[in-house]
Amino acid sequence: MTEYDAFYFDFERIKESVDSEFLRMIHKEDIELIADYLNYMNKALKSIQRLKMSPSVSSRIVNLQAITDETIETLNNNFFENKS
Repeated sequence: MTEYDAFYFDFERIKESVDSEFLRMIHKEDIELIADYLNYMNKALKSIQRLKMSPSVSSRIVNLQAITDETIETLNNNFFENKS
């Protein structure tokens, strides 16, 4: 498994957790911590994307950004949906 594969796998695991019943059991502080982590990762990905790189690497960065954005959106939607 390459570093990229491990990184991508971590995002997929986070996304699965957000989409699961696990979200119903975590506290607001946990949600904020996850959101902070994802926002930080998104900023890091944007910085990395500014570097000159091959189209395949650039495409992977864009895919990771999309996963991060989708996960943040799902997290926010589920959190507010569960708290109302």
